[in-house]
Amino acid sequence: MVKLPVAVSLCRLVMNGIIDMMKLSTGQDSTLESYLQLCNLFFGEDSAQSKFIQSKVDESPNGLKEEVIAEESQMLFLLGNM
Repeated sequence: MVKLPVAVSLCRLVMNGIIDMMKLSTGQDSTLESYLQLCNLFFGEDSAQSKFIQSKVDESPNGLKEEVIAEESQMLFLLGNM
């Protein structure tokens, strides 16, 4: 058996429907797409926050559908203090 990093293993379990994706308090899936939409809405499309999330989308093999496994409160703290 090949050992995978935890994040990769969780991503595969979610993609295969074995475990559910984390949800935001808005009911949306906890994905880069959801965070990008929220950043565009609250901070503006040209904001540092939106550019940061877009850079993560560009780096991700799953693009906008990449799951964000950080707690929502931590993400809000990070984005709010940029």
